[in-house]
Amino acid sequence: MKAILTLIILAFSAALVAQNNIYWDATGRKAGSSTSTGNNNTTYYDATGRRKATSNKAGNQTVFRDQSGRKTGTAQQSGSNRTNYFDATGRNVGHSTRQGASTTIFYDASGKKAGSATKSGKTTTYYDASGRKIGSTNSNETLPIPLQK
Repeated sequence: MKAILTLIILAFSAALVAQNNIYWDATGRKAGSSTSTGNNNTTYYDATGRRKATSNKAGNQTVFRDQSGRKTGTAQQSGSNRTNYFDATGRNVGHSTRQGASTTIFYDASGKKAGSATKSGKTTTYYDASGRKIGSTNSNETLPIPLQK
């Protein structure tokens, strides 16, 4: 009886352990992943090795790039799309979604990211000279910008 109970406990324990697998292609890029719960992902690349699409249970996502290789947008099977915008120097200056949300990114005089603001103006994020987030503001609260040591 003790042996049967042990066997049942071991079988039940093995069923609770989730298994995750990651697959790599011949060039060393992540080609996909799968879990024992059925969440499978596949990644597709263009001729230059940049990610161009992924597919999973939720649907497909396609990545669009310009001739310089910058990610100019994404389209998802669910209809959620995003478009990225760049200035003449190639910096990402914002993005917008099909649902109407947008973000503008701004830079300081030396060209470093200085902040970003949403379309509604509710959130603005500030960065230090090293590009680290140091504070943000929105219409409901202000997070303090720490003093420089």
